[in-house]
Amino acid sequence: MAIQINGIRRQRVLLDSGQHRRPRKHNNKTSHEKYSAGFRSMERNASLLNQTARLLAKPDRIDCETAFRCIVKGCIHTMQRCRTAAADGDADAVHKMRIELTRFRAVLLFFSPILTKAGWRRTRRYARWLNSRLGQARDQDVLLQYARRRRYRRWARTSFRPIERERTKSYRKLAVDLHSARYHRLMHDIDRQTHQPQVSSEGPQSGDVGMFSEARLLEWRDEIERTGRHLQQLGRTRQHRLRLKCKRYRYVVDSLLKLGVGLSLQDLEFRETAKQAHATLGDLRDLRRFKCAGDGRPPRYRAKKRKLLERAESAFRRHG
Repeated sequence: MAIQINGIRRQRVLLDSGQHRRPRKHNNKTSHEKYSAGFRSMERNASLLNQTARLLAKPDRIDCETAFRCIVKGCIHTMQRCRTAAADGDADAVHKMRIELTRFRAVLLFFSPILTKAGWRRTRRYARWLNSRLGQARDQDVLLQYARRRRYRRWARTSFRPIERERTKSYRKLAVDLHSARYHRLMHDIDRQTHQPQVSSEGPQSGDVGMFSEARLLEWRDEIERTGRHLQQLGRTRQHRLRLKCKRYRYVVDSLLKLGVGLSLQDLEFRETAKQAHATLGDLRDLRRFKCAGDGRPPRYRAKKRKLLERAESAFRRHG
């Protein structure tokens, strides 16, 4: 009773003095969205800072040959582990194999200035062939995903079965290729090359991988930024090349981070830019291919295309 009486007295004093308390308005949806956006931003910044601090605090140094060998072995191990499932028609296994093969080709290009040239010519040719086979199967999976979306389901009803037939044909060819002698020669060549000295001893950059990566990533970053500034003026071919450069950049950075190589904050920040540009330009390429698979333009094709181009351009604009 004493608490209630004190509460009543306090309310009377406020009313007599003319001080009216306004009831608080609780907007759960707005506050939830605001705090969720804030927490996501804090998590991204904290993850980036923790990753940078962990890498900069790591005292161990890795030479270029050891780094190259470890990354290549990891790529080949993942590809061999997914080969059986990919040959059986597993779309996720095909996607993983393609990612690891692209990572291997990106690392091979990244270390090419200091690698010995002998032995890798046939490996590059075989890797290009396997990437084409995996890409054909993956492209049909993406087209099928587009055709199943509710927005495009009605528009793609006449092209749904042709896409399924092409997907079945691509997976049948891929299964034959993954059990072929050419595939086994590719794996054998990569395994043999990784057990031989690969890095030339000439030049000061053939030692520490951190020093080499800093200069090499800066070269790649400048090239991507110069092209990304004029994204709206680029044709389809040059946009595709820019997408491949962004993909190679983020895959190489991810591979170096797994080894614990200390990278600069600029490299880590530009990795996010390259990741967003790679994903957006990839969606744009898939949308264009999906348009060619049907009759006419899909619903809201021009608006979606314009939105993807603006999103990719904004990624480079924010970084610049």
